Amino acid sequence: MKTFWKSLSSLRLTIILITLLILVTFGGIFTLSAYREEMGKMDRVIFLPWLFREGAGETGLTWWIFPLLLFLSFFALNTAICTIDALKDILSSDKPWRRRLRRLVVQVVHMSFLLALGGHLVSSLYGFRSPQNYILEGRTLEIPGKGLTLRLNELRVSSRDGVLTEMRGDISLMKDGRVIKRKWVSPNHPLLYRGIAVYLLHHGMAPAGIELNLSKGGRKETISLAFGDGAVSFRGYRLRLAEFLPDLATDREGRAFSASSEFRNPAQRLVVYKEGKPIASGWLLYLHPFGFSLDFDGYTLSFSRILYRPYGVLEINEDQGAFVALVGTIIFMTALSLLLFLKGEEAELVSQKGIE
Repeated sequence: MKTFWKSLSSLRLTIILITLLILVTFGGIFTLSAYREEMGKMDRVIFLPWLFREGAGETGLTWWIFPLLLFLSFFALNTAICTIDALKDILSSDKPWRRRLRRLVVQVVHMSFLLALGGHLVSSLYGFRSPQNYILEGRTLEIPGKGLTLRLNELRVSSRDGVLTEMRGDISLMKDGRVIKRKWVSPNHPLLYRGIAVYLLHHGMAPAGIELNLSKGGRKETISLAFGDGAVSFRGYRLRLAEFLPDLATDREGRAFSASSEFRNPAQRLVVYKEGKPIASGWLLYLHPFGFSLDFDGYTLSFSRILYRPYGVLEINEDQGAFVALVGTIIFMTALSLLLFLKGEEAELVSQKGIE
């Protein structure tokens, strides 16, 4: 057992593992350069479950990851055992604490490395990745299973000479209808909350409703109807967007139905109500909307234009190990910086003596 422990704590093993990690990593870099699209997919999934399911069948892409994980596991074990041995020696040493403190800082570097590595391990096992979430400006989006809701309050996009110069969104994170965090989010500045990160990736304009002209006796006004809730009241009437058919057709009796599920002749029925009863209805053909006209009680409804609203595309990730990895990284950098101000052999990260 002592021989096995001594072998795992050997500095020679450390050097061999570091060399193997470097070689395998270089192999991975060249491999990923030939699989750019697949590399993007890897970043949008929980890594280890994907690796041992789908990734195991894509050996051309993942051949280097399995030895990398193996060598990294042994390297972590080697670091842990070396740290345990060093801590035992530090605590049992009769040297002054000032000199022992230097060696202790070195072990803090080792332990923080293991802490950060553990955080990344948790992130690779748990959480979720949700890369394509479309949300209209002013609308909300639920984060599944978390009891949280996102609202895109405002989207700001600007460009110069056809080049995008700004894209950011004012996003509120809500729980039980109450805003718990609000931030302007951009591709490199996410909204962060308890392991959940919300990124703004893309933007665009989406059809949000229709505008109609209402005319009577030479007077004209406009009425706006939003898709979805699609109802509005005016002058004692109520106008509603009713059923939608992707491929409008009529049977021999004149009844409307959809001939297919494809959008060959998309149409929507508009219904006018008075005192809660339908008094007029007609079909708006979206491919030929300007032919729409609906008459009732001396009024005429006609199509004016499609209304568009900005939308954003959000990426929502839950990274359960992010905080642990961040703490480990901060401690690592702090301890490493501290070593710059400590002099002496005890402060060396790797001693030159006794390489076995």
